[in-house]
Amino acid sequence: MSALRFYEEVGLLQPSHRVGGRRRYENGSLRRLAIIGLFQDAGFTLSEIARLLNGGAPQRRHFRELAEHKAD
Repeated sequence: MSALRFYEEVGLLQPSHRVGGRRRYENGSLRRLAIIGLFQDAGFTLSEIARLLNGGAPQRRHFRELAEHKAD
C-alpha cells in the first residue's frame, strides 16, 4: 500500500480526485503532505500528527506540549 493511500485511509489526507486513473491533489493537500513529512522527520508518530492536524483551537498548545516531549 502506498503512503498516500494509507494517509487517506487513516484520515491524514483528503482523498484525491482521479484523472485518467492517476491521483490528483489540490495545493492544500500537497502542503499538508509536506507538513506530515516534516513532523515525521521530527520524530512524531502518525497518531500524534493526526491529533495535531485534525485538532481544533487548542492545537498550538498541544503541538507545543508534544514538541517539548520530543525534545526531552
